[in-house]
Amino acid sequence: MRIDWQIHRAFVYGSWEPEVTRAIEENTRPGMIVLDIGAQSGFYTLLLSKLVGSNGKVIAFEPLAANYRLLDENVGLNRLQNVIVEHQAVADHTGEISFQFPTHEASLIAGPVLDSDNQGTFTVDCVSLDDFASDRQIQVDLIKMDVEGAEDSVLEGALKSLERFHPVLIIELHHDGGQPRRHPVPLRLQALGYTVEWLSERQLTSHIRATWPMQDVVKCASHGTHSSTTN
Repeated sequence: MRIDWQIHRAFVYGSWEPEVTRAIEENTRPGMIVLDIGAQSGFYTLLLSKLVGSNGKVIAFEPLAANYRLLDENVGLNRLQNVIVEHQAVADHTGEISFQFPTHEASLIAGPVLDSDNQGTFTVDCVSLDDFASDRQIQVDLIKMDVEGAEDSVLEGALKSLERFHPVLIIELHHDGGQPRRHPVPLRLQALGYTVEWLSERQLTSHIRATWPMQDVVKCASHGTHSSTTN
């Protein structure tokens, strides 16, 4: 995997977000169709590709050009046949969306920035998850989401898919003020019938795993223990 060693060496050392990695390993099975929304350079994309196997599929979304190029390169370096890379954002609608280039946070930029890259406000194609699943005629089994504060927008465009497929969701939440349990996404998922487990709680970012109740039963049976959940 090609990475920026100054910023993302934790990808190689195996110390990057261990609670998220563990949740992905616990909930991903061969043959699944998985969405990696906000794939950056592909750390989780590569892991998911291995877990779903040759009969599964990983669809990785990345809107930032510098990240997309490195993501595509890493997929190619590993000769992955079960990964589709999409240079677009996932949002509450299908069309276009504007972003501000993240000059304030170097860790959000995985690959080299080219002179041709717009480093101010730029526009990219976007798609709602519901439209994407309908157009591709796919069943979504698991969603990993890291979208830098746009979680509620992505969820808004995925309500039909959540109701129909009940995928497992592993989400990074962005929140100011250190009050993660007031974030609208876990509250909304619980209202839809999901069980929400807090994988981590920090000042600015936290992680949750949301599962449909029947999936909780399967998970507990496979581990021989009962999971800790918060409703």
